[in-house]
Amino acid sequence: MTHYVILNDASCVQQIHSMDQGIPGAIAIPDGQVAAVQGCYYSEGQFLPRPQIDLPALTGISLELPALPLGTKISVLDRIGSEQVLSLVTDVDGWSDTLTFDDAGSYAIDVTPPAPYLPTTTVVEVPE
Repeated sequence: MTHYVILNDASCVQQIHSMDQGIPGAIAIPDGQVAAVQGCYYSEGQFLPRPQIDLPALTGISLELPALPLGTKISVLDRIGSEQVLSLVTDVDGWSDTLTFDDAGSYAIDVTPPAPYLPTTTVVEVPE
């Protein structure tokens, strides 16, 4: 049976169907490739893994954000007080910064870069 991959507007794999007939605009893949294309994007005739930005570990009270693509959304949530501490969208390619946490606690850092990157969430525990 042939499988068909449906891509979203950013050329990332959105759905995979197994049907006996083709779906208009879909890309046919062999049965053995289904697992290999999940979490991929399609570029220049091939499926490539979607990159993910890994955040480093907290160093003391600081967290260095790596160079991020233009249009990356960054959100920091204080998990104890359920308060949004930071919300921004990068306005230049390669933007980076160091987050400094003045208060002890647990914080969730959501980084959502534009496709084909995968979003990531990191939880850090800031000691007293």
